[in-house]
Amino acid sequence: MVTLELMLGKISYHTKVIRALDRALTDETTHLRKYYWLGKGAAFFGGLLVAIALFTAFRDSHSSVLWPVALGALGGTLLGLAVYFNTSVQQWPVLKRFLNAQAVHEAARSDEL
Repeated sequence: MVTLELMLGKISYHTKVIRALDRALTDETTHLRKYYWLGKGAAFFGGLLVAIALFTAFRDSHSSVLWPVALGALGGTLLGLAVYFNTSVQQWPVLKRFLNAQAVHEAARSDEL
């Protein structure tokens, strides 16, 4: 039921954040592994797209400029997401120390949300 409500956007952002924190605190290994691999995948595909854009730009000087620019922009966006995900994984142990896990668990299970 929660998943359907999340998909339909019927739950507030506040509730989504609290439930996500609750899941992260409950199963930390899965949470960190998910974001670690998202970061690695985004970095790999972003680097690949930037490399393809560079090779395409230098190989064909007569072709359209649109494709190398589009591939480079998409690759750059993926590289930025990789930095975001990897930074999130590195910051988690520090942030977790300052979270009140009991309060997060209670808020996730309360009817006030």
